[in-house]
Amino acid sequence: MVFVILTMVRLLLIILLIPIWGFGGFYEIGDSVSIDHQNISYPVCYGEYPTENLQLAQFSGDDNGGAYKIIWIEMLATW
Repeated sequence: MVFVILTMVRLLLIILLIPIWGFGGFYEIGDSVSIDHQNISYPVCYGEYPTENLQLAQFSGDDNGGAYKIIWIEMLATW
C-alpha cells in the first residue's frame, strides 16, 4: 500500500514538474527585457564593479545618457 502511494506521488510530481521546466522561462530568444526588470537592483557578490548593486538599466543608452553597451551575463549555480 505504501509503495502504491509513493509511486502515485512520484508520478504526480513528474506530471507537475515537466511543464514547469518546459515553460518556466520568462523570456525567450529575441525578447527585450522590460523596463521594470531593467530597474531591478542586484547585489554584486563577486568581481570588480564600481558600485555594490547592478541594474541592467545602467547599460541601456536610453536610460544612461546615450552610452549603449553590450553585456555578457553568465550565471552559475551549484544546485
